[in-house]
Amino acid sequence: MARVEGACVTTAPDAHLCAKCGDGACDAGENDCNCPGDCGGSRP
Repeated sequence: MARVEGACVTTAPDAHLCAKCGDGACDAGENDCNCPGDCGGSRP
């Protein structure tokens, strides 16, 4: 997922992205849409 114009949207279905959510760090491939706990919580 990615943030587009203020909303979380699903990226292309063939896009492959590895994210290790839950480690307390907002790393590459992570954002507030796909790893809200690591990247500052969720926004509407």
